[in-house]
Amino acid sequence: MVFSSLEFIFIFLPIFLIAYIIVPRKYKNAIILCGSIIFYIVGSWKKPQNIFLLLLTTIVNFVIGRRLEKNHSKKLLILGIAYNLFWLILYKYMGFFIGTFSDVNLAQPIGISFYTFQSISYLIDVYSNKTKAANNIFRYGTYVFMFPQLISGPIVTYGFINKQLEENKKISYEAISAGCKEFILGLGLKVLLANRLSMLWNDILTIGIDSISTKLAWLGIIGYSLQIYFDFYGYSLMAKGIRKTNRSKFTWKF
Repeated sequence: MVFSSLEFIFIFLPIFLIAYIIVPRKYKNAIILCGSIIFYIVGSWKKPQNIFLLLLTTIVNFVIGRRLEKNHSKKLLILGIAYNLFWLILYKYMGFFIGTFSDVNLAQPIGISFYTFQSISYLIDVYSNKTKAANNIFRYGTYVFMFPQLISGPIVTYGFINKQLEENKKISYEAISAGCKEFILGLGLKVLLANRLSMLWNDILTIGIDSISTKLAWLGIIGYSLQIYFDFYGYSLMAKGIRKTNRSKFTWKF
């Protein structure tokens, strides 16, 4: 499930926002965590091992973070970083070579790059005393699973998110309105520009690189570059818009 899908726009997002608005303040973080877990499960339901990997990674990094705060062991930090990088290398790089020389398809889990480096940043911040280790696994789980940034980032620090989760959340309908406007703008960039530009690149690939002119090749390169830019920028604006709806000071600059 992606932000531009009909299931997200007309089913998941309205239910999530309504639940977030009507529940008492002390349960709002629970709604964020539950909504984020459901979002990831729906997107990975065909590959349940990806869900278990993210849960395992969350638990392991939570435990290592607690130990790092107590003894500041450099060996433990290296072990934690190695653990996170192991899964990233296995799925993202080894999967490519395995698929090249065999019929085994090692599909990489959704958002593995972002939650891997986010987990590493957490361990490094705890080791260097830039932030305190999470003392509640549900709070840390909310940081890792938070759906507005789980799939396409950006990578944010635990201290930054934890401060917002601790704030008393008052519903601001002005913030909801501003967030919806930003979401719609990002949706337009993704659907109207990025998706259309991808059709140009797909047509060029259909013709064949060897069969096109130099001018068409340059047009394809420019179109593909713009597609990547508008795809990421649009997706980030949608995520930023969703994040604004809970009145947090989540500022992303481009």
